[in-house]
Amino acid sequence: MQSIQDLNLRSYSSNDQEDLWKLYNTSELGKLWPIKENRLLDVLLGKSDVNNKIQIKIMELNKTVIAFICIKNKIVGNENRGVIALVLVDKKYRKRGIGTLLINSAKDWFRETGVTVIKLGGGAGSWLWSGVPKNLNCVDFFKKNSFVIKDELSSDMFQNIEKYAPPKKVYDCLVKENVTITQADPSDKEQILEVEKKYFLDWVDFYKQDLENSKHKEILLAKHEDKIIGITGIWVGNCNWDLLFENNVGGGKALGIIPEWRGKGIGLALKSYGTEILRDNHVKYCWIGWTYAEDFYKKLGYEVWQRYYTGEIRLR
Repeated sequence: MQSIQDLNLRSYSSNDQEDLWKLYNTSELGKLWPIKENRLLDVLLGKSDVNNKIQIKIMELNKTVIAFICIKNKIVGNENRGVIALVLVDKKYRKRGIGTLLINSAKDWFRETGVTVIKLGGGAGSWLWSGVPKNLNCVDFFKKNSFVIKDELSSDMFQNIEKYAPPKKVYDCLVKENVTITQADPSDKEQILEVEKKYFLDWVDFYKQDLENSKHKEILLAKHEDKIIGITGIWVGNCNWDLLFENNVGGGKALGIIPEWRGKGIGLALKSYGTEILRDNHVKYCWIGWTYAEDFYKKLGYEVWQRYYTGEIRLR
Protein backbone atom coordinates (compact mmCIF):
# COMPACT_ATOMS: atom_id res chain seq x y z
CA MET A 1 0.00 0.00 0.00
CA GLN A 2 1.42 3.36 -1.02
CA SER A 3 1.95 5.95 1.68
CA ILE A 4 0.76 9.52 1.78
CA GLN A 5 4.31 10.57 0.84
CA ASP A 6 3.72 9.11 -2.64
CA LEU A 7 0.96 11.62 -3.36
CA ASN A 8 1.42 14.51 -5.75
CA LEU A 9 -0.69 17.66 -5.36
CA ARG A 10 -0.71 19.84 -8.46
CA SER A 11 -2.79 22.35 -10.37
CA TYR A 12 -5.36 21.37 -12.97
CA SER A 13 -4.48 21.11 -16.66
CA SER A 14 -6.77 20.67 -19.65
CA ASN A 15 -5.65 17.04 -19.90
CA ASP A 16 -7.48 16.33 -16.62
CA GLN A 17 -11.03 16.78 -17.92
CA GLU A 18 -11.64 13.10 -18.61
CA ASP A 19 -10.28 12.14 -15.18
CA LEU A 20 -12.51 14.68 -13.40
CA TRP A 21 -15.54 13.29 -15.16
CA LYS A 22 -14.56 9.66 -14.52
CA LEU A 23 -13.95 10.29 -10.82
CA TYR A 24 -17.34 11.97 -10.44
CA ASN A 25 -19.31 9.53 -12.57
CA THR A 26 -17.92 6.37 -10.93
CA SER A 27 -18.45 7.68 -7.39
CA GLU A 28 -21.70 7.67 -5.44
CA LEU A 29 -22.32 11.11 -6.92
CA GLY A 30 -22.78 9.55 -10.34
CA LYS A 31 -25.69 7.52 -8.97
CA LEU A 32 -27.29 10.02 -6.61
CA TRP A 33 -26.56 13.14 -8.67
CA PRO A 34 -26.19 12.08 -12.33
CA ILE A 35 -25.09 14.94 -14.54
CA LYS A 36 -24.07 15.31 -18.16
CA GLU A 37 -20.32 15.45 -18.68
CA ASN A 38 -20.34 18.80 -20.46
CA ARG A 39 -22.48 20.35 -17.73
CA LEU A 40 -20.21 19.12 -14.93
CA LEU A 41 -17.16 20.54 -16.68
CA ASP A 42 -18.99 23.81 -17.39
CA VAL A 43 -19.51 24.28 -13.65
CA LEU A 44 -16.08 23.11 -12.50
CA LEU A 45 -14.24 25.19 -15.10
CA GLY A 46 -16.60 28.14 -14.79
CA LYS A 47 -17.26 28.40 -18.51
CA SER A 48 -20.24 30.69 -17.93
CA ASP A 49 -18.84 32.42 -14.84
CA VAL A 50 -18.21 36.15 -14.78
CA ASN A 51 -15.70 38.19 -12.77
CA ASN A 52 -14.40 35.37 -10.60
CA LYS A 53 -11.28 33.25 -10.10
CA ILE A 54 -11.23 29.46 -10.15
CA GLN A 55 -8.71 26.90 -8.97
CA ILE A 56 -8.85 23.13 -9.32
CA LYS A 57 -6.27 21.18 -7.37
CA ILE A 58 -5.51 17.62 -8.43
CA MET A 59 -4.22 14.82 -6.20
CA GLU A 60 -2.30 12.08 -7.99
CA LEU A 61 -0.94 8.72 -6.93
CA ASN A 62 1.50 7.20 -9.42
CA LYS A 63 0.19 9.63 -12.05
CA THR A 64 -3.39 8.49 -11.49
CA VAL A 65 -5.92 11.15 -10.44
CA ILE A 66 -7.51 10.01 -7.19
CA ALA A 67 -9.00 13.26 -5.88
CA PHE A 68 -9.63 16.91 -6.68
CA ILE A 69 -11.07 20.10 -5.23
CA CYS A 70 -12.76 22.95 -7.11
CA ILE A 71 -12.67 26.36 -5.43
CA LYS A 72 -13.94 29.76 -6.53
CA ASN A 73 -13.35 33.35 -5.48
CA LYS A 74 -15.47 36.38 -6.32
CA ILE A 75 -15.78 39.92 -5.01
CA VAL A 76 -19.42 40.98 -4.63
CA GLY A 77 -19.76 44.54 -3.41
CA ASN A 78 -17.47 44.79 -0.39
CA GLU A 79 -17.44 41.03 0.22
CA ASN A 80 -14.50 38.89 -0.92
CA ARG A 81 -16.07 35.45 -1.23
CA GLY A 82 -14.43 32.07 -1.14
CA VAL A 83 -16.38 28.92 -2.00
CA ILE A 84 -15.58 25.23 -2.17
CA ALA A 85 -17.76 24.00 -5.03
CA LEU A 86 -16.73 20.34 -4.82
CA VAL A 87 -14.17 18.15 -3.10
CA LEU A 88 -14.08 14.52 -4.19
CA VAL A 89 -11.81 11.61 -3.25
CA ASP A 90 -11.87 8.19 -4.89
CA LYS A 91 -13.64 5.86 -2.46
CA LYS A 92 -10.63 3.51 -2.33
CA TYR A 93 -8.47 6.29 -0.89
CA ARG A 94 -10.78 7.88 1.65
CA LYS A 95 -10.05 8.20 5.38
CA ARG A 96 -6.34 8.71 4.71
CA GLY A 97 -6.30 12.48 5.09
CA ILE A 98 -6.39 13.23 1.36
CA GLY A 99 -9.55 15.30 1.60
CA THR A 100 -7.99 17.31 4.41
CA LEU A 101 -4.87 17.93 2.32
CA LEU A 102 -7.08 19.33 -0.43
CA ILE A 103 -9.00 21.51 2.04
CA ASN A 104 -5.71 22.86 3.40
CA SER A 105 -4.48 23.67 -0.10
CA ALA A 106 -7.73 25.55 -0.68
CA LYS A 107 -7.22 27.53 2.52
CA ASP A 108 -3.74 28.55 1.36
CA TRP A 109 -5.10 29.81 -1.97
CA PHE A 110 -7.95 31.69 -0.34
CA ARG A 111 -5.56 33.41 2.06
CA GLU A 112 -3.55 34.59 -0.95
CA THR A 113 -6.71 36.05 -2.51
CA GLY A 114 -7.66 37.85 0.72
CA VAL A 115 -10.64 35.66 1.61
CA THR A 116 -11.41 35.40 5.33
CA VAL A 117 -14.49 33.14 5.25
CA ILE A 118 -14.85 30.01 3.10
CA LYS A 119 -18.34 28.71 2.35
CA LEU A 120 -19.51 25.38 0.98
CA GLY A 121 -21.53 25.14 -2.23
CA GLY A 122 -22.31 28.27 -4.21
CA GLY A 123 -22.00 32.03 -4.14
CA ALA A 124 -18.93 32.76 -6.27
CA GLY A 125 -20.02 31.71 -9.74
CA SER A 126 -21.80 28.65 -11.10
CA TRP A 127 -22.42 25.85 -8.62
CA LEU A 128 -23.58 22.26 -8.37
CA TRP A 129 -25.38 22.73 -5.06
CA SER A 130 -26.17 25.69 -2.83
CA GLY A 131 -24.58 23.89 0.11
CA VAL A 132 -23.83 20.33 1.21
CA PRO A 133 -26.53 17.93 -0.05
CA LYS A 134 -28.34 16.35 2.86
CA ASN A 135 -28.42 12.96 1.11
CA LEU A 136 -24.62 12.63 0.85
CA ASN A 137 -23.85 12.01 4.53
CA CYS A 138 -20.59 13.97 4.36
CA VAL A 139 -21.25 16.65 6.97
CA ASP A 140 -18.96 14.93 9.48
CA PHE A 141 -16.02 15.30 7.09
CA PHE A 142 -16.44 19.06 7.01
CA LYS A 143 -16.97 19.26 10.76
CA LYS A 144 -13.70 17.38 11.28
CA ASN A 145 -12.07 20.04 9.13
CA SER A 146 -13.41 22.77 11.44
CA PHE A 147 -16.32 23.93 9.28
CA VAL A 148 -19.34 25.23 11.17
CA ILE A 149 -22.51 23.59 9.86
CA LYS A 150 -25.55 25.78 10.45
CA ASP A 151 -29.03 24.62 11.38
CA GLU A 152 -30.75 26.53 8.57
CA LEU A 153 -31.17 24.51 5.37
CA SER A 154 -31.55 25.83 1.84
CA SER A 155 -33.77 24.02 -0.64
CA ASP A 156 -34.34 23.20 -4.27
CA MET A 157 -38.00 22.88 -5.21
CA PHE A 158 -39.90 21.57 -8.22
CA GLN A 159 -43.30 20.99 -9.76
CA ASN A 160 -44.78 19.07 -12.67
CA ILE A 161 -46.34 22.01 -14.52
CA GLU A 162 -48.02 20.23 -17.43
CA LYS A 163 -51.40 21.03 -15.87
CA TYR A 164 -50.35 24.06 -13.87
CA ALA A 165 -53.24 26.37 -13.01
CA PRO A 166 -52.58 29.66 -11.21
CA PRO A 167 -54.01 29.82 -7.69
CA LYS A 168 -57.30 31.65 -7.52
CA LYS A 169 -56.86 35.42 -7.19
CA VAL A 170 -53.05 35.25 -7.54
CA TYR A 171 -53.18 38.02 -10.14
CA ASP A 172 -55.73 40.20 -8.33
CA CYS A 173 -52.92 42.21 -6.75
CA LEU A 174 -51.84 43.44 -10.19
CA VAL A 175 -55.14 45.23 -10.74
CA LYS A 176 -55.30 46.49 -7.17
CA GLU A 177 -51.77 47.92 -7.25
CA ASN A 178 -51.78 49.02 -10.91
CA VAL A 179 -48.89 46.69 -11.74
CA THR A 180 -48.17 45.01 -15.08
CA ILE A 181 -46.01 41.97 -15.79
CA THR A 182 -44.12 41.86 -19.05
CA GLN A 183 -41.10 40.35 -20.73
CA ALA A 184 -38.16 42.73 -20.89
CA ASP A 185 -37.02 44.44 -24.07
CA PRO A 186 -33.69 46.14 -24.88
CA SER A 187 -34.93 49.52 -23.66
CA ASP A 188 -35.23 48.10 -20.12
CA LYS A 189 -31.52 47.28 -19.84
CA GLU A 190 -30.37 50.36 -17.95
CA GLN A 191 -33.20 50.26 -15.42
CA ILE A 192 -32.81 46.49 -14.86
CA LEU A 193 -29.14 46.90 -13.99
CA GLU A 194 -29.87 49.89 -11.76
CA VAL A 195 -32.42 47.88 -9.77
CA GLU A 196 -30.13 44.86 -9.52
CA LYS A 197 -27.14 46.93 -8.35
CA LYS A 198 -29.22 48.77 -5.76
CA TYR A 199 -31.24 45.90 -4.30
CA PHE A 200 -29.90 42.54 -5.53
CA LEU A 201 -26.14 42.80 -5.86
CA ASP A 202 -25.67 39.02 -5.94
CA TRP A 203 -27.58 38.75 -9.19
CA VAL A 204 -26.12 41.63 -11.23
CA ASP A 205 -23.73 39.53 -13.29
CA PHE A 206 -26.37 36.92 -14.14
CA TYR A 207 -28.84 39.46 -15.49
CA LYS A 208 -26.13 41.52 -17.17
CA GLN A 209 -25.01 38.39 -19.01
CA ASP A 210 -28.56 37.71 -20.22
CA LEU A 211 -28.91 41.28 -21.46
CA GLU A 212 -25.57 41.19 -23.27
CA ASN A 213 -26.58 37.90 -24.93
CA SER A 214 -29.91 39.37 -26.11
CA LYS A 215 -31.94 37.11 -23.81
CA HIS A 216 -34.34 39.91 -22.90
CA LYS A 217 -37.41 37.73 -23.28
CA GLU A 218 -36.10 35.43 -20.56
CA ILE A 219 -36.32 38.31 -18.08
CA LEU A 220 -39.74 39.06 -16.57
CA LEU A 221 -40.53 42.44 -15.05
CA ALA A 222 -43.20 43.74 -12.71
CA LYS A 223 -43.75 47.44 -13.41
CA HIS A 224 -45.70 50.23 -11.77
CA GLU A 225 -46.05 53.27 -14.03
CA ASP A 226 -43.00 52.16 -16.06
CA LYS A 227 -40.91 51.76 -12.90
CA ILE A 228 -39.48 48.27 -12.36
CA ILE A 229 -40.52 46.98 -8.95
CA GLY A 230 -39.79 43.28 -9.42
CA ILE A 231 -37.56 41.05 -11.54
CA THR A 232 -37.27 37.35 -12.23
CA GLY A 233 -36.56 35.22 -15.27
CA ILE A 234 -37.09 31.86 -16.91
CA TRP A 235 -34.82 29.31 -18.54
CA VAL A 236 -35.26 26.02 -20.37
CA GLY A 237 -32.81 23.12 -20.43
CA ASN A 238 -29.12 22.97 -19.54
CA CYS A 239 -29.95 22.35 -15.90
CA ASN A 240 -27.37 20.58 -13.76
CA TRP A 241 -29.91 17.85 -13.10
CA ASP A 242 -31.58 17.41 -16.50
CA LEU A 243 -31.17 13.64 -16.19
CA LEU A 244 -33.25 13.59 -13.01
CA PHE A 245 -36.06 15.49 -14.74
CA GLU A 246 -36.44 13.44 -17.92
CA ASN A 247 -34.45 16.03 -19.91
CA ASN A 248 -37.54 18.24 -19.85
CA VAL A 249 -36.97 20.92 -17.24
CA GLY A 250 -37.02 24.68 -17.02
CA GLY A 251 -36.89 27.02 -14.12
CA GLY A 252 -37.11 30.41 -12.57
CA LYS A 253 -34.20 32.77 -12.18
CA ALA A 254 -33.56 34.79 -9.05
CA LEU A 255 -36.76 36.56 -7.98
CA GLY A 256 -36.64 39.94 -6.29
CA ILE A 257 -39.22 42.56 -5.33
CA ILE A 258 -37.93 45.97 -4.21
CA PRO A 259 -38.52 46.53 -0.46
CA GLU A 260 -41.42 49.00 -0.57
CA TRP A 261 -43.46 46.66 -2.77
CA ARG A 262 -43.04 43.47 -0.78
CA GLY A 263 -45.94 41.77 0.98
CA LYS A 264 -48.48 42.71 -1.70
CA GLY A 265 -48.45 39.44 -3.67
CA ILE A 266 -46.40 40.79 -6.59
CA GLY A 267 -43.72 38.11 -6.19
CA LEU A 268 -46.25 35.28 -6.33
CA ALA A 269 -47.87 36.80 -9.41
CA LEU A 270 -44.50 37.20 -11.11
CA LYS A 271 -43.45 33.62 -10.40
CA SER A 272 -46.85 32.25 -11.47
CA TYR A 273 -46.62 34.20 -14.73
CA GLY A 274 -43.22 32.65 -15.46
CA THR A 275 -44.52 29.18 -14.62
CA GLU A 276 -47.33 29.63 -17.13
CA ILE A 277 -44.88 30.62 -19.87
CA LEU A 278 -42.86 27.47 -19.27
CA ARG A 279 -46.02 25.33 -19.25
CA ASP A 280 -47.17 26.85 -22.54
CA ASN A 281 -43.76 26.00 -24.03
CA HIS A 282 -44.31 22.32 -23.16
CA VAL A 283 -41.83 22.19 -20.29
CA LYS A 284 -42.79 19.33 -17.97
CA TYR A 285 -40.94 20.28 -14.78
CA CYS A 286 -40.16 23.65 -13.29
CA TRP A 287 -37.19 23.70 -10.91
CA ILE A 288 -36.43 26.39 -8.34
CA GLY A 289 -32.86 26.36 -7.09
CA TRP A 290 -31.34 27.66 -3.86
CA THR A 291 -34.20 29.10 -1.86
CA TYR A 292 -35.04 29.63 1.79
CA ALA A 293 -38.63 30.57 0.91
CA GLU A 294 -40.30 27.15 0.92
CA ASP A 295 -43.64 28.47 2.19
CA PHE A 296 -43.71 31.09 -0.56
CA TYR A 297 -43.27 28.58 -3.39
CA LYS A 298 -45.63 26.04 -1.81
CA LYS A 299 -48.43 28.57 -2.36
CA LEU A 300 -47.94 27.98 -6.09
CA GLY A 301 -47.83 24.19 -5.76
CA TYR A 302 -44.07 23.66 -5.60
CA GLU A 303 -42.60 20.88 -3.45
CA VAL A 304 -39.21 20.45 -1.82
CA TRP A 305 -36.89 18.39 -4.01
CA GLN A 306 -33.62 18.45 -2.03
CA ARG A 307 -32.23 20.25 1.00
CA TYR A 308 -28.70 21.46 1.73
CA TYR A 309 -26.62 22.22 4.80
CA THR A 310 -24.90 25.59 4.97
CA GLY A 311 -21.31 25.48 6.15
CA GLU A 312 -18.41 27.88 6.54
CA ILE A 313 -15.04 28.33 8.18
CA ARG A 314 -13.28 31.53 9.19
CA LEU A 315 -9.61 31.61 8.26
CA ARG A 316 -7.03 32.63 10.80
